[in-house]
Amino acid sequence: KGDYARPIVKTLSLSTEELIRLRKKALLGFYLRPRYVFDTLKGIRSPRVLSNYIKSGIRLIRNHAFNFGTDTD
Repeated sequence: KGDYARPIVKTLSLSTEELIRLRKKALLGFYLRPRYVFDTLKGIRSPRVLSNYIKSGIRLIRNHAFNFGTDTD
């Protein structure tokens, strides 16, 4: 299984944990923008798609918002 949450490039100034934390912060910042959420919800045409977005949103928040210090993805 590939681990896409872990960086493959090393840096001199940031540790792997810091890179993971910054990635999570960027994901939340992008996907939880009010305009993005509104436009996404506006485009939903079926209850099944709405259900999938709700589940994905909950997973995103649970895995990223509350675990900044870990590499849970």
